Amino acid sequence: MIVLSLEQDSIEIIDENRNLTLVKDKEISRKLLHEFEKKLAEQTFTSEEIEVNIKIDRNMVLSKIIALPKNTQENLHEVVQYEMDRYTPFQAEDVYFDCVVEGKTENDDLIKVQLYVIKKEILQPIVNFIKEKNIRLNYIDIIDPNNSENSISNINLLRSYKSKASRNGTIQKLMWLVIGLIFLTAFTPIVINYIYINKLEKELEALQPKINEVKKLQKEYENMLSHVGYLVEKKERYPSIIKLLDAITQATPDHTFVKRLTLEEGSLTLQGLSQSASELIPILDEIGLFKDIRFTAPVTQSGDNNLERYSISATLVSFQDKNTDEF
Repeated sequence: MIVLSLEQDSIEIIDENRNLTLVKDKEISRKLLHEFEKKLAEQTFTSEEIEVNIKIDRNMVLSKIIALPKNTQENLHEVVQYEMDRYTPFQAEDVYFDCVVEGKTENDDLIKVQLYVIKKEILQPIVNFIKEKNIRLNYIDIIDPNNSENSISNINLLRSYKSKASRNGTIQKLMWLVIGLIFLTAFTPIVINYIYINKLEKELEALQPKINEVKKLQKEYENMLSHVGYLVEKKERYPSIIKLLDAITQATPDHTFVKRLTLEEGSLTLQGLSQSASELIPILDEIGLFKDIRFTAPVTQSGDNNLERYSISATLVSFQDKNTDEF
């Protein structure tokens, strides 16, 4: 493992044998990347086996205490990411961040959350370099100001980035698995016919009258491919999802805007802006497709447009609960 320690006036590179290389730079420069590459060349491991930890001086990191509803603790990173521009001068996509619950406030319904943030552009040169070298970036943590050898407990600024990448990777794998199963189910009979036709062509190669019959079979096979492709396309359109989106669109008032909608395993999340966010839960309830409808974050003012920022979650009613065949 190699540790890259960013302090106020210098940057240290420490390899697995505790050998230290000191670079007198306040920011990540070409000189640092050159020294880092030299250090990699000295390692006995391959690039795939090397791990890198980045440690950052706490004075380089924005930190603050924020108060959040107690019920947001389960989805703490998602809530903080959605409200990042409210708590900091930055957008969530422009920073690495982590947060940890410090305890309760005087109000038992609220929790104190310590938020740590650093702009991505500060670390981007070294992060890009690590990716190019096919090296695993393991941690981005913060140096304890009282002991430079230790990090602040349970903080990893790379945590939210890894979580998102992991979720995206899992979703992509599931999508490819579904597509693969559809492909296998739809095309197995066709592949069998194709093998049979090729075998028939070879056996009847010397018999000219039979060649026309084989070509006829080939044309039928191509027509079958066209029909199966059409059926697969129709199946992939998921008409039930279209009906669900249409129901939400028809029910929400004109003054309400949905900026983000996700549906995973029957769990719906809506995030956006509205003139009256408090009206949305009764409206969604009247649709009759959802249960357990609730706000997952405090309703806040978005700015000069007098709209309220909301984040709502709900559970899609199952077919048995709904007792209908519409979805």
